[in-house]
Amino acid sequence: MSDDVRTDGIPRPPAAEPDTGACSGSTAPSPRPVLTAEQIAALCSDIAGTPIGADDDIFLAGLSSLDLVRLTGAVQQAVGVRLTALDVLDHPTSRELAALLPTRPQAAGHE
Repeated sequence: MSDDVRTDGIPRPPAAEPDTGACSGSTAPSPRPVLTAEQIAALCSDIAGTPIGADDDIFLAGLSSLDLVRLTGAVQQAVGVRLTALDVLDHPTSRELAALLPTRPQAAGHE
């Protein structure tokens, strides 16, 4: 099995590229891996058991409040970014969540 696909069939996010900045001694942080809107939609579809598109409101498409907790946990496990339930309620499409991820904090132990 390819290393870029997890056992649940959802592609792994690309690994962060090492910092190759020209300034020696620079400690610029390397970019974090993120999930695309399509990857988040696939997570939502898997959790809800029904197809959910990147621009669908995930709650209108079938995600329950318990599923919301599962989704935040799946995102944290996949890329180490902590989303809150309020984040998901305020950004109810996979595309909005994908845009939000780079602004959210890393989960403890993923820094």
